[in-house]
Amino acid sequence: MCMPIGLALIGRPSRHLQIKIRRLLIRPKSDKIERMNNKWQDARFIQASEIGDYIYCNQQWWLKQVNGIRSTHVKRMQAGTVYHAQHADQVDRLSRREWVVSVLTGLALMGILLWLIVWLGGG
Repeated sequence: MCMPIGLALIGRPSRHLQIKIRRLLIRPKSDKIERMNNKWQDARFIQASEIGDYIYCNQQWWLKQVNGIRSTHVKRMQAGTVYHAQHADQVDRLSRREWVVSVLTGLALMGILLWLIVWLGGG
């Protein structure tokens, strides 16, 4: 059964949150609330990666989720995961370097400004 994407939850709520929601929903002598509670227990949650799979190729998503068929490109997918982790590390390092360069440039400009003030003021 497909669930509209607008109604899907990304990830599964914590057990603590589920208990709180159930306590709020359960009222004595209410069949409607009980039916809602049962739907909550039977709900299938859509993961963010599933949405990406569906957008990339809806047939791939269907084969994976409905038929349980997994990709035959496991080694390539693992290599891609490693590559993306390395790339993220490179981006983090470059971001830190960029911040250091910005700070050093600011200090250098302040030093030049201070030197000009002293040089012009003393001369």
